[in-house]
Amino acid sequence: MARPALLCDIGKVLADFDFNRAASAAAPRCRAATEGSSAELNALLEDIKLPYENGDMDDETFLTGAKTRLGFEGSRTELTALWCDIFTPNAAMEQSLRALKQRHPALPMHLLSNTAGLHLAHLQEHCPALSLFDGGVFSHLAKASKPGQRIFEIAIEQCQLEPAHTLFIDDLPANIATAKAMGFAVHHYDLHNHQAFEHRLEQWLRDEDLT
Repeated sequence: MARPALLCDIGKVLADFDFNRAASAAAPRCRAATEGSSAELNALLEDIKLPYENGDMDDETFLTGAKTRLGFEGSRTELTALWCDIFTPNAAMEQSLRALKQRHPALPMHLLSNTAGLHLAHLQEHCPALSLFDGGVFSHLAKASKPGQRIFEIAIEQCQLEPAHTLFIDDLPANIATAKAMGFAVHHYDLHNHQAFEHRLEQWLRDEDLT
């Protein structure tokens, strides 16, 4: 018997984010900064951001590396607060998912996100939509990331998903392409067109006889 489920990204879906906000706030305390250099500061972290998200370094190693590269003159606690202050919860998506959970309380809902420990902890505290989900798979714990197939395979096994009956929601075309190739139902989410998600969700619910 088919077991429908949702599999959902976090960034640019459940919450918008802007790394420039953190860089701009940190710039006055960074020896590496020059006037108007948020892009420059972000670039200094590029070589450690991906290994951190992939679980190749822990929180302390990342913070030490970031502090050194930026020449940040504050504490690790202050740097953590700045690093995490990039998110804005997507109220429209939270409302839609709460309504879905009320209609179908038994529908499994899982997260699949390229994220690291500090951001995940912050989101779990400050993005209410995450509380609607039955856990999920995160790149820093899985040691694999989207758009690679491996993290999807881990999600299928860990969350007991049937791809043909799972709606995968993500904002990046490459991630959508991998999921589609693996047999998932998909929706390419656009923060500026939430209504399109509402239509796609209703279509999927009809296809799964859940209306």
